[in-house]
Amino acid sequence: MPRTPLAVLVAASVALTAFAAPANAAEPERRATFATASPKNAVVTTGKSTTLTVSASIDAAEPFYEGKIWAELTALSGNGYEPLDLFDPDGDGVYTGKVQLTALFAVPGKWSITTKAIGDETGNEIPGPTGAFTVRTKTKLAASVSPKKPKKKSPVTLSGALRTIEFGSYTGFGKKNLKILFRKKGSSKWTLLSTVKTKANGRFTKTVTPKAAGALQIVWPGTPTTTPVKSKPFPVK
Repeated sequence: MPRTPLAVLVAASVALTAFAAPANAAEPERRATFATASPKNAVVTTGKSTTLTVSASIDAAEPFYEGKIWAELTALSGNGYEPLDLFDPDGDGVYTGKVQLTALFAVPGKWSITTKAIGDETGNEIPGPTGAFTVRTKTKLAASVSPKKPKKKSPVTLSGALRTIEFGSYTGFGKKNLKILFRKKGSSKWTLLSTVKTKANGRFTKTVTPKAAGALQIVWPGTPTTTPVKSKPFPVK
C-alpha cells in the first residue's frame, strides 16, 4: 500500500485546525456603563458660573450616530432642564460634555441624568445608564458681637443676617434656625449654647451669657438646597 507523505498529513492537520471553531472562544469585551456628574454636589453663587462635567459610557455592538451620546439633565423639582451632547475625543469609550450652571437658571435640589444613543448601522435607539447630582446655592452669613470684647459671665449680644439666592440674587433667608455654639478655653469641642431664628428679612439678634472663657460661633447647618456656613469664632475673655 502506498504511503502518504508526512508533509501532506501535517498540512491536512493544519487546515482542519484552521477551520475548526475554538473550544473556548473568548467572549467580546464588555464595556462598563455609567453616567456621572462632576462635581456631584454642585454649588452656585452670583457673579460667576459653575462648570458641571457629565460623563457616560454605553455598551453597544455598533457605533453611535454622529459619534455622540444624548444626555438630559432634569431637576426633580421645578422647571430645570438641560440637554447635552457627549462626545469621545480620546476614543476610550467615555463620552463627556460640559454645561455652565448659573444662580439664575440652576434649580436647587436633586437632578437626574438620562442618556441614550442611536445606532449608526441600525438606527435603533440604544438606552443608556442614568445618574444623579445635586445643586445647592451658596449661603452667606454676616455676624457681629456686642460688646466687641465679650467677657465671661456677662451678657453678649450676637446679631447679623443670613442670606441665600433667589431668582439669581441674594436675599434675606427668613425663618431659619441658627445654632449658637460655645467652645471652652483649652478645648477643641463645640457645644450648643442656644439657638436663634432669623426674621423674614434674614436678620437675627440673640443675647447669651457665656459662663466661662472661650469662644462663641454662629452656625447655619445647611439644607439639601443650601450650603452650610459659619461665622468666625468670637473670643470670650
